[in-house]
Amino acid sequence: MTNKIDITKMSRAEIEKRLGLVKELKRRKREARTSYIPNKGQNLVHSSTKLIRAVFSGNGSGKTACATHEAIWAALGYNPILKKTTPVPAKVIYVFDTPDKVQDVFIPEVHKWFDTTSWVFSKKGRHHVTEILLPNGSEIQFMSHQQEALKFESIELDMAIFDEPPPRHLYIGLLRGGRKKGRQARYLLVGTPISGAWMNTEIYQPWVNGDRDDIDCFTYGTTVNEKNLSDGYMEQYGRSLTEKEKRVRFHGEFFNIDGLALGHLFDRDLHIVTKESVPEIVLAAVAIDPHAAKNHTACVLGVDKGGRFYYLAEISSKSTPREFSRELKKMYQPYPIFDIICDSLGASPLSGGDGNKSFIDVLNEEGVRARATSFHDKSEETWIMKIQEVLTLPPEPDNFGQRVPLLRVVEGNAGIIKDIETVSWTKIRNEDAYKPKLDIRNKDYLACLKYALATNLSPIKRKSARGYVRKEMPTTYGKLRRRFKRIKL
Repeated sequence: MTNKIDITKMSRAEIEKRLGLVKELKRRKREARTSYIPNKGQNLVHSSTKLIRAVFSGNGSGKTACATHEAIWAALGYNPILKKTTPVPAKVIYVFDTPDKVQDVFIPEVHKWFDTTSWVFSKKGRHHVTEILLPNGSEIQFMSHQQEALKFESIELDMAIFDEPPPRHLYIGLLRGGRKKGRQARYLLVGTPISGAWMNTEIYQPWVNGDRDDIDCFTYGTTVNEKNLSDGYMEQYGRSLTEKEKRVRFHGEFFNIDGLALGHLFDRDLHIVTKESVPEIVLAAVAIDPHAAKNHTACVLGVDKGGRFYYLAEISSKSTPREFSRELKKMYQPYPIFDIICDSLGASPLSGGDGNKSFIDVLNEEGVRARATSFHDKSEETWIMKIQEVLTLPPEPDNFGQRVPLLRVVEGNAGIIKDIETVSWTKIRNEDAYKPKLDIRNKDYLACLKYALATNLSPIKRKSARGYVRKEMPTTYGKLRRRFKRIKL
């Protein structure tokens, strides 16, 4: 048994000697720590000076080590690969898909590579670390996909790192945070691209096409880090994967085969037309998607004599319901409006911003005769079948040798074009699979198109065509009663 040392019986010189030995042991332990030598793929990422970097790589390729070092280097204010200093104290936001990864992934990784004895790991009452404070005043704050979107707004930062592809609205929220005067915020996204289909069209494809000079993308496979993996890892893991999954998980190919829902159906050369080339519109419908916390959105969809649809105009405004009504009327005034449909949220009391009135009440007072969506209008199955039908190109050309889709978009309506190209299927949580449902939670223009198509516009009379006109009813207790009367085309 080791004898306990009574420090009260030791001289000052003996105490200083023992303290010196303890410091020396700590120094030797730090120097014996495994040094980080980036592999070929990691080195390319660290060497890039672009403001936005995205790493689409296979499992086990060293993404975590790469992102961890980027976070710590930003907090320390020095990148040893670039041999470049950056301002400190710095604020680094590190985003995981789940909060448990902070304790399970990041903390062990940072202890592996760095001396953290003088760092403060704060939990703030949580079961995992929520932030790390460094002696130079820098802060690393941890967030997750599970937090409310508003948490990502109004944060000033110097670097944001996303571990696994984030939902687009979270990325946009932190993108706004890089506004410190005299600073230049940087962004790093790492992950195996099995989700986040929007990154393909908004980050990866613009980089491939050379449209964004502030983006660098890196796609490399697991083999770049093979020396740090256990023997037989790739062979053993690969036995459980399909060929498509191997391309994603081992070689870093983007998983857009199942993720993107409509992008492969949309061809800008064929689906977008000039305003001058639009034929006579015989009927049109207005669709409205109101919101309490973000812009109200609306669109006008028309149909010609041949039964082809034209997405004619769109509007997005933060104005009050009454002001929005007036803006809306100016937009649809040139067209023969047959129906005006508004998301049922607009029928909620108080949503009109004027006493107990609903959003639709205010629209009606301003002369916009709108009705609320019904259960049938929101049918997911009908909507998917309809949007795929109108976007799909006919297999054979017409008599003029052209393959003309049923839906075309008038140029200048950038909102719907972007929504169609980037919308994805709704991912099943914690699974590499998707629901047969379009994820239009943040696709307001697409939501409007959904309601507009649900009005079943048609230039000919048929049983399936539905229309509504507003009908005034006798007053009850001094109040004017109103209802919608269904009409045939």
